[in-house]
Amino acid sequence: MKKTGKSEVKAGIEPTGYYWFDLGAYLENDGILLVMVNPYAVKQAKELDDNSQSKNDRKDPKVIAKLVTEG
Repeated sequence: MKKTGKSEVKAGIEPTGYYWFDLGAYLENDGILLVMVNPYAVKQAKELDDNSQSKNDRKDPKVIAKLVTEG
């Protein structure tokens, strides 16, 4: 935040199972807003972006970040 001059941070996740609970508690304790993106919305946005149904760990974070910034 100091480097870019930003005043707030948002963390976006696609909640699957219970794996995000510890991260969510950690971020909440630090006052960081946690935004959960519906897995179905991620799938739909990904298909609209590149017309591909493939799921991979390189593409998903970009799609999630885009959904978080767009609201």
